[in-house]
Order: sequence, then C-alpha cells, then structure tokens
Amino acid sequence: MDKAGATIGLLIAALVVWLAQSTSISLTRTTFQTIVLLSLVPGSPVCAVHCFRARDVAPTGMVLPPGCLSVAWEGLSVSSS
Repeated sequence: MDKAGATIGLLIAALVVWLAQSTSISLTRTTFQTIVLLSLVPGSPVCAVHCFRARDVAPTGMVLPPGCLSVAWEGLSVSSS
C-alpha cells in the first residue's frame, strides 16, 4: 500500500507539472508551490491521525531470540542519586 501511494503521488505531481507548464523545460516556482500545496491535502489528515488517534499497543506473545538486546526508555533514564 505504501508503494502504491508513492507511485500515485508521483504520477499526480508529474500530471500537475505537465498541465501547468507543458511547454517549459524548467520547473517554475508557482508550479513547485502548487505541488507542495497539493501534497498537504493527504498529508494533513495523516499527521492529525498520528498525533491524536494513534495509540501504542504492547506486543503480546513476543519472544526475543537469544543474544538480542531489549531496549526500553526506562533503561535510558539517568538517576541523580
């Protein structure tokens, strides 16, 4: 799904460039700004969902193989005593 979104986004950007300046070789400032503004349309809801609705879920039944390091935030804290 991630690859499909990247491909579709690239095709939409190419279409915008072609429609905006089919006769020019270089990318103009206004066309670049249009592409950036259009990328905010799907990007803003995704950021909002990640910030306000996504929750961290603890894995269940996960066993670490021997020799694998387990890293946790608690182990990274520095005590002042």
